[in-house]
Amino acid sequence: MSNELTGSNLTRAMLDRGDQQVWCATSNDSDEDAMATINSTDYSSLMHIISFDNRGFFCKEGHLWQHAVPVKKIALTQDELGL
Repeated sequence: MSNELTGSNLTRAMLDRGDQQVWCATSNDSDEDAMATINSTDYSSLMHIISFDNRGFFCKEGHLWQHAVPVKKIALTQDELGL
């Protein structure tokens, strides 16, 4: 069994260490559901998470989410595209 933090647990740890905004895939069902929306190109669930309490995760827009999985948002490079 791994002790590696993943999913919503990783987001909580990032907020605990003082991260101000964590770019996350969000869902009120599960971590897996949050990631599934990205895999289906539904980016409407990408939110900047700014806090967590016993009710859940809060995005900067003020919405409450039960699950928030940290993700990276990066630009592609010419090398990655093979050009």
